[in-house]
Amino acid sequence: HFIIVYICVHTLSLIFFFFFLMIRRPPRSTLSSSSAASDVYQRQPSPNQANVGWQAHSRNDLREWPQLLRKGTTHFKMDAHFIRPDDPLHSSLCVGHPEPCFAMNHDDPIPGIQYNLTSQLQALLGPELTVAICFKASPDETTFACNASSPAWTDWLTAASRMLSDLNSTGATVVVDGAGTPGGQPRRSCLCNQFGALGSTWAGYPRDPMEPFLFDEGCDQRFTVFNPPYDMTSLRMYATSNFGKFGSRPGVPLQVWEPQDATDFAQVESLWANASSVTAPTRLLFALNTDPVQFTNYKRQHQAQDSPTGWVLDSDGGFAIEFAHPAGDAAAAHVAASRDPATQQLVLDVAAGDTVARIRVPSHPELPAVDLNFGSEVRSAGSAGESV
Repeated sequence: HFIIVYICVHTLSLIFFFFFLMIRRPPRSTLSSSSAASDVYQRQPSPNQANVGWQAHSRNDLREWPQLLRKGTTHFKMDAHFIRPDDPLHSSLCVGHPEPCFAMNHDDPIPGIQYNLTSQLQALLGPELTVAICFKASPDETTFACNASSPAWTDWLTAASRMLSDLNSTGATVVVDGAGTPGGQPRRSCLCNQFGALGSTWAGYPRDPMEPFLFDEGCDQRFTVFNPPYDMTSLRMYATSNFGKFGSRPGVPLQVWEPQDATDFAQVESLWANASSVTAPTRLLFALNTDPVQFTNYKRQHQAQDSPTGWVLDSDGGFAIEFAHPAGDAAAAHVAASRDPATQQLVLDVAAGDTVARIRVPSHPELPAVDLNFGSEVRSAGSAGESV
């Protein structure tokens, strides 16, 4: 009888929650799909656009990391596939690892390709970075989830615990994602007390139970990062309740994954900006599969409307732009700027194809906009007297 009453109470709580959302007023800025992104920014500017950023999504090829870090990336999501020693792929994927390993790839690994391993990721992490490990469950791991008598589960749990502990030892903020969270449907309750004090992502309902959105006790407190996919219907629902428990946690980002265009960005940011309990210290991150330079350039276009020169530098004096080329991405020009703290010079790193150049421009706070001439290509830097 106790179990029946418990189920009824929780069911009624969810019904009342959704009823509450339905009768509340709509968001102050409800946009049609035809609304232009620039119009959104003119009507509903973000309270602190410096708190809007990105998460590099599924960047499992570690050769990408140097340029992602150079472009200011601090949040990453990596995909981890468990490879058992008796797996036919083990000998080719886990080279030098007689024990189980985790191969990083979004889709299922295939023979003949050498993937990076999570053990290699450890050398790149540090206290300034946040990495979410998205566990990809095999059919066996899904079938035998939480079955303590199944080696398919216990072997995974042992290896996952060791791997997460190793990554956490770097000082980086490690978040559990995917099949490693105590969420899912049905819920993986056996993971409520695993992986120490590491937080987990909440991927939205119905991927995860609704209770962690509302409550922060028991197993629900393990869910620390709001992380649903882009879906404006669901996001508007979450916003009417100020993103539940996640909307009032300074320093913990709200994440939305895989928006498709600038209008998507603007609509989500407008919801975030207008949620009454979301304060400036709360960050909004978009999980991106594209080059972060494209998102950075998108931000500059809207920040620049209040700038007398049309250009806005970050707090560290940096910006980044990508120039497309008819020959394709390989021929595109990339420009990243930063400030040298020792000399206060503006440093421009320019890359086009296999050519890389660095230009130093002195006294950048007073630099007239005309001293940097941008067209279909990077042409010159007037103050430095150098041409690219």
